[in-house]
Amino acid sequence: MAVVSPRASIRGYAAAPVDWHEWPEWCRKLAEVINRVRVGKLANAGTVTLTASQTSTTITNHLINPDSTIVLIPTSEDAAGEVGYWVSTYGDGTAIITHANDSRTTRSFKYLVFG
Repeated sequence: MAVVSPRASIRGYAAAPVDWHEWPEWCRKLAEVINRVRVGKLANAGTVTLTASQTSTTITNHLINPDSTIVLIPTSEDAAGEVGYWVSTYGDGTAIITHANDSRTTRSFKYLVFG
């Protein structure tokens, strides 16, 4: 049974406006977005903690689709020691991580969504 982690989060950055009523302000907003991208501030990152006492955890992020690749980076000692986990299902806006059934609540990861 897939359970959405209560500790899952995503980082959000403002998108570039497609249109704006004042030209100088529109250019400034576009420049802000471009400059964030140049230094790696993308909205494709988040955090997730594997759900305790379950065999799956759901990541919810609007960027996820069936063609996505998700990279998990351990951020805790328990996560670094986790073996046998994988992203088993990709959908529109969600992905399911299949993992060992464990009572620890400290198996935390950062994740990146590509594609």
